[in-house]
Amino acid sequence: MTVAATATVMLFGTGIASGSAVSAAPATSQGDTGETSSLGGTQISTESEEAGPAQMASAAAEHAQLLGNATGEVKCVIKDNGCYQAFAQGALFFSPVTGAEPVVDKMWQQYRANGFENGSWGYPLDAPVTNEDGSVTQRFQGGVKEVAAPAPEPAPQPESETQPAPGGNTDNGQEQSPEPSSEASQEPSEAPSTQAPQPAPKPSPKPESKKPAPKPKPKPKPKKKDSKPKKSKKVSEDQLRKNIIKEARKGIGTRYVWGGTSPTKGWDCSGFTQYVYKKNGINIPRVSGAQRSAGKVVKASEAKPGDIIWVPGHVGIVSDKKGKMIDAGSRRTGTSERSYAWMVKRGAKFIRYI
Repeated sequence: MTVAATATVMLFGTGIASGSAVSAAPATSQGDTGETSSLGGTQISTESEEAGPAQMASAAAEHAQLLGNATGEVKCVIKDNGCYQAFAQGALFFSPVTGAEPVVDKMWQQYRANGFENGSWGYPLDAPVTNEDGSVTQRFQGGVKEVAAPAPEPAPQPESETQPAPGGNTDNGQEQSPEPSSEASQEPSEAPSTQAPQPAPKPSPKPESKKPAPKPKPKPKPKKKDSKPKKSKKVSEDQLRKNIIKEARKGIGTRYVWGGTSPTKGWDCSGFTQYVYKKNGINIPRVSGAQRSAGKVVKASEAKPGDIIWVPGHVGIVSDKKGKMIDAGSRRTGTSERSYAWMVKRGAKFIRYI
């Protein structure tokens, strides 16, 4: 039996109403209960209603920086057993086929104009990706959609002059100080040898001359022990940064997979940074917004190789090549080493954990 009804649905507090008729075929899809909902058509099953909000909550935490604060509750009343939730910057959309993905800002405006999930775009397949030129692309069931880059603003231009100069550390040259060689020359003291001939003419009664010989020997030894730890501390920080860059470069070529954290199965931007840091004994949060909050913000001029560069929705690792970073950018670029000038123009922050 086919049920048909007409309902007016207000979406996300926008004031836009959809008055189209909704008809549902007999309950043949998984999760259909065969009961008529208040909006017409077939009512969504309890199982679908529980799966949708669970994935929506996870996606809301992942994309908190993009979405802003929630302005409505999760509602599982849209087509194909789908759910949505309104936020300050856009909304989250869920379907059992596509999962939960955000649509925000200008992409959200175009999506709304196209009729949301009921239009030709369908449901979103992944999160929006900001490209180097500032444009934004996002995959939907109806294809890849793009929003052009905003007009350049004059304010960020001076910031490009204060870009950090990774790889400019001069500590390595200072570490090789001549101090150890001067200390080593003090070890073979000739004082005992000058005292040795004195007891020679006097056969046995003067063994006491042998006692001062061991006294000067232990004195230079603690000096060596004091100097070594000072050098090792400097080397450990520099070496740690080198190790992070080395580990990050191993991941170049790895494919981009949203929500991924593996060099074999793929990773997203924050999954990549978390993996590299963990391989070097540093535990950082999973998502980009939390990585920015947990670390220490440093000036662009103070940034060093191995620090994290952040803008809302994206992170990368500062390279030892000036003006470049290593990051998992998008499905198109994968993991690569590229310029971060576009991030600086968008107000990038440099985050330190080392």
